[in-house]
Amino acid sequence: MITQAQIELLVDAVFHAAETGTPVREMQTLIAAGPAAAGPIAHQLAADLADDDEPDELTGWLFLCLVLGEIGNPIAAPVLADAVLRGAEMSALAVIAAEALGRIGASAMPEIRRIAASSNDQHRLLAYFAAGRTRSADGNAFLLSVLTADPELADISALALADSGDPAAIGPIYQALERCEPWQRPELEAALRDLNAGVRDDKEYDWRVRLRMDQMGSRFPLNWAVVASIIRSEEDARDRRGSAPVRPLQQILAEPPDEPEPDLCESCGTTKWMSTGVPVCPETAAGMAAIQARGLLRFAEDPDEDLAIVLDDLEDSHEDHRKDTRRKRRRGRAVHASDEADDEALHIRIVHAGGVWATQRGADTVGEACLLLLEEAERAARDYGDPDGATPIIEKLHAELTGGFYEYKGSVGRSSGAHDPFVGVGRNDECPCGSGRKFKKCHGAGPRLEA
Repeated sequence: MITQAQIELLVDAVFHAAETGTPVREMQTLIAAGPAAAGPIAHQLAADLADDDEPDELTGWLFLCLVLGEIGNPIAAPVLADAVLRGAEMSALAVIAAEALGRIGASAMPEIRRIAASSNDQHRLLAYFAAGRTRSADGNAFLLSVLTADPELADISALALADSGDPAAIGPIYQALERCEPWQRPELEAALRDLNAGVRDDKEYDWRVRLRMDQMGSRFPLNWAVVASIIRSEEDARDRRGSAPVRPLQQILAEPPDEPEPDLCESCGTTKWMSTGVPVCPETAAGMAAIQARGLLRFAEDPDEDLAIVLDDLEDSHEDHRKDTRRKRRRGRAVHASDEADDEALHIRIVHAGGVWATQRGADTVGEACLLLLEEAERAARDYGDPDGATPIIEKLHAELTGGFYEYKGSVGRSSGAHDPFVGVGRNDECPCGSGRKFKKCHGAGPRLEA
């Protein structure tokens, strides 16, 4: 049983984790403590929100809001609402706090209604988003009321009703469609189609990777409310939408739900496949997964290393490359030098995406992540072929991990029966073979895959 003193130490460690990376293990322990941890976390946040100055540890605030959302205790609702109301603009803190309120559920509705009383449209937008995410009768009743009472955000409340998945909202949304501004109609029509087809945003964000770098190198937490806010902020967005007339309800419902434009391979025209967190042609999925597995091993000291720490290192390396590229371009250095940095940054994002993908599937260590990636690479090669010739490398990496290491989800570490002269050798240590080179440049290098 974890003590109150231990909880307070963990809360402090998470709050001050901005410089050390994502404190996954500390957050995991707090979530496991459940309601016993909700009070100390809420107290920490409330004390700092009372400060008029901007917070120095904003990332720590985000981590603690994620933990409160996972615990789901209504005692945290007031401080989460205060976090949404803190700034006038759409901030990462407000977005994560709104998501946490939605995860708490119907018991958070009094605080969500308090946010909705704000005159700031960004606050109300997040309140309606949170109400939809509660997936509750109280949340739906509230959204139906604001659908009429707040016509300025009728498009947002309609999308939130679609997010909640209640088909009884079809009639009221169509009535709002008849009254709303013409530029709002696309969102209301989309909400009607989704509700009719039973389609809703069921994406549940994994707290372990919610604040990780995305494929573009950004760490701002996106969701449909953020996207809607961006679209609404464009000055000419309303004019571009024109003023199409209101269509009959049955005509709208006869259409399929909106689907994103397919991402097609430039070479073969096949729809790209999100195999291991990166959009690729199915035929190259095996090679991509192998690149990701090899890349994770390159960045790790050994397969036992905590995957969360390696993802932190990848994010730090990516930021260093971005800074280096900007610095070279400002100084007028040769274009190829900054292009090389851009290529390395892209390679880091690809490897990082594989680590995030494996985290979402339960991997805790680099070895576990690599085995998951290699299993996916083998499946892709079997189902779609391997024109890149990655199979020999996949087999070699898999043999190295399973020959000298226990299988995935066992204790991924050196097999006790295998004699291995490289046990305990760090990447930057001198190689035991006597070459005089660093281990990572000698026997620790292995086959190199070029992205």
